[in-house]
Amino acid sequence: MNKEMAKAGAKALGFDAEMVDALEKVVGYSKLMEAFRGVGTKTSEGQFHLAPKGQGTAPGGPMSVDQAKARKQELFNDKDWAARCDRGGVAENRELLALTTIIASGMSQAA
Repeated sequence: MNKEMAKAGAKALGFDAEMVDALEKVVGYSKLMEAFRGVGTKTSEGQFHLAPKGQGTAPGGPMSVDQAKARKQELFNDKDWAARCDRGGVAENRELLALTTIIASGMSQAA
């Protein structure tokens, strides 16, 4: 998906394959593709985010910003979950990162 976003970004900027190759030699593949991916995400119609496993309308299904906020609040109200997260629980921190990413992306789109 990231590669497709990068392609869309390069296309939106009018870069052909030769231009991309030349730039890649100057800044490196990773930096160039990340820059194009960033542009590509801004030119797409819309985005959906995958819910943390077992959350949302279906396991791994799309989750809205409001759903992510509600789930985050629900988790922080669960003292056992919060304690595991504070102790560095991998699953807990992975879910928190996923929720925070969804919430942050909604904030940047509103700006």
